[in-house]
Amino acid sequence: MDQNKAMVIFQPSGRRGEIPKGINLIEASRLLGVDIEALCGEKKVCGKCIVRIE
Repeated sequence: MDQNKAMVIFQPSGRRGEIPKGINLIEASRLLGVDIEALCGEKKVCGKCIVRIE
């Protein structure tokens, strides 16, 4: 794995891939084709985009 990338696995879909370090999870989800709701336009006020990191 490239040192400038991180492995991300989205559950429950199982979609996974290496993403550039430094981007946020919404951007990472888009790169991997995973839909995370962000109804507030990604202003972090609606609470729909909450994720659990393991």
